[in-house]
Amino acid sequence: MVKVMTEIHLLEAKINKVPVDPVDSTQAVYDHYEKLLFKDLGITQDQYERSFNYYVDNPNEFEKIYNAVVDTLMEKEQRYK
Repeated sequence: MVKVMTEIHLLEAKINKVPVDPVDSTQAVYDHYEKLLFKDLGITQDQYERSFNYYVDNPNEFEKIYNAVVDTLMEKEQRYK
């Protein structure tokens, strides 16, 4: 789940930099790349949503996962500086 959430955050950051107007178009671009991301990671949208909902219902575990996501993103940021 850490890898999936990390990749989703990176995708969101990339999409937010794309100058697409209107907002509906941005969502369409995001949805397209999210499908590709899930395919690359070997999971389905449903698997991701069920897993995400599990962690939302278990906040202590979600906090651990999210801390690992933040750590991973910070490591990636340091490598690209």
